[in-house]
Amino acid sequence: MKEGVLKMVNKKSKKIVLVILAVLILFCCTILLKAIYKVQSAKKADISKNVLTWVIPESISLDQKKIKKFNETLYQDGYDFCVKFETLEEDDLNKEVYKNGLEKVLKEKKADIVYGGTEDSSYLEWVGDFCKKGYYYALDDYLQTKEGKRVYQLYPKEYWDKVKYQNKQYAFPNVSLEYKPAAIQINKDYIKEQEAKAWDGEYTSFFSMIEDANLPKDVLPIYPLLDMDTFALQNGYECIYNIFVDYTKKEAVNPFSTECLYQYFRFLHQAYEKKLIPSSLQINSCAIDEKLEKQINMQKIAIDMEGVLGKTDSAVTFYPKFALTHSLSGLMFICTSSSQKKKALQLLSVLREKNKYANLLLWGEKGSDYTCKQDVAEAKNGQVMDYFSFLEFGLNEHVYASSEETANLKNKNKKWLSSEYYQTSKLLSFQFDTDGIEEEIKEYQNIVEKEYNCWKEKDFDKAYHSAKQRIDKKGSELFQEVNRQIKLQG
Repeated sequence: MKEGVLKMVNKKSKKIVLVILAVLILFCCTILLKAIYKVQSAKKADISKNVLTWVIPESISLDQKKIKKFNETLYQDGYDFCVKFETLEEDDLNKEVYKNGLEKVLKEKKADIVYGGTEDSSYLEWVGDFCKKGYYYALDDYLQTKEGKRVYQLYPKEYWDKVKYQNKQYAFPNVSLEYKPAAIQINKDYIKEQEAKAWDGEYTSFFSMIEDANLPKDVLPIYPLLDMDTFALQNGYECIYNIFVDYTKKEAVNPFSTECLYQYFRFLHQAYEKKLIPSSLQINSCAIDEKLEKQINMQKIAIDMEGVLGKTDSAVTFYPKFALTHSLSGLMFICTSSSQKKKALQLLSVLREKNKYANLLLWGEKGSDYTCKQDVAEAKNGQVMDYFSFLEFGLNEHVYASSEETANLKNKNKKWLSSEYYQTSKLLSFQFDTDGIEEEIKEYQNIVEKEYNCWKEKDFDKAYHSAKQRIDKKGSELFQEVNRQIKLQG
């Protein structure tokens, strides 16, 4: 009996001990969890003080859920800052709207990072003007540090040079586009492949191709190159406000004084007379009629000089030479007035050094927001990929592609920059300062735009010579000013 009682007592004791241990463990876990929560809450409170305000135009669409996850991941990875995005009104027809709104933000010191806007030849260089006013923080000292050198090495020197302003680095490169020239494509569906491959590079050789082809009536014989910026680059010039600047000699000239423009417009005149190109087309205009749009969509073009056919296996493709050009468009700047410049630099750097952050910000979470196969992502749950946002953030080399055509952007650009087609420009970091001569430039541009279509005149040579004289008279002082600034900037 005593032995049996003892066993019962031992069993009860063991149960009591186990219950006590369980209670103690639960109590300790509760205390520990509360302690962890308090620490995390304290840390989150500290991090909330380091909020970077990033100002963007309202057309750039970002998902708040993605931003939240982005900030949480930064915190989990040990970064002591987060980001919030604020938008500004913009108007495609009135660039002053975004410019004025942004300048107000900058003057009131309400931002740490801002989207600088887009420059175009009709609106001149307000982005560069903001650099000159001291609104934006120069990165040159940072790029000499250990961290800065690491970021600098991510891109070729050309990428950095093309976004400089007056020999200073105010922004990280925008790597959103594939750098390659507009191709000339001869359509094998209408012109014999052997004849297409034998093209000698002379524009007038297209005439014999067209004659031999006996094209159907619904096929456009030639879609000409209409963009003068592209034409200039293919012939060794950079077109700056309709001024041709030789990018090897660093010399500004009248476009109509160049042999390449004369020969090309002479070819256009002959093609126009032979009715091989649409009479409605204008230089530097993308306006097309319904008939031409249909021909493009159905790829019923025999020779495409403008690049409207896109990538096609049914054409013999020729790539002219090309050069990169200077541009301050589509760049993100750190504000000089920011009290958190070091953290802003760290944020913009980490988006480029570690691709997971750029993907998280723009694509979201893999699995729930998108799927990915061979570095090509596809949005889920009916989400629409915002191409404009991807373009303006300039991070396309650091995120998954949206299609196979845009995949491996970094390798493609590296290939083009080392190809026989790439030409080094001595003007890559040159930005023409238009301050004080804006109206003069606009008047000059308007005159040149009118003269560009002289190839439609019956007496072409007379019209071309007259255009050259008028532009010489109107633009001589501008040419001198461009050459003066080139020498000044070195």
